[in-house]
Amino acid sequence: MVQRILSTDGLAFSVETFDLPPLGAQDVRVTVEFAAPKHGTETKILTDSPFVRNLWDDELRMFLPRGAAEPPPAPAPRAV
Repeated sequence: MVQRILSTDGLAFSVETFDLPPLGAQDVRVTVEFAAPKHGTETKILTDSPFVRNLWDDELRMFLPRGAAEPPPAPAPRAV
């Protein structure tokens, strides 16, 4: 079992424990013993998703400004 940190707003956090899927014949599992995430990168991931301010256009394959009548999506948990 492994754990990950989740947050929907970047202010409140929770720890989720879950099982990894079984390894396939060509898979390898790597375990990290120590990691040093950069605080700027983590802050950007938690607070500034382009999907909040913009809409993705599949035809143009780019983000377009979200109109006033189009509410932003509900916050979803993001792993840190």
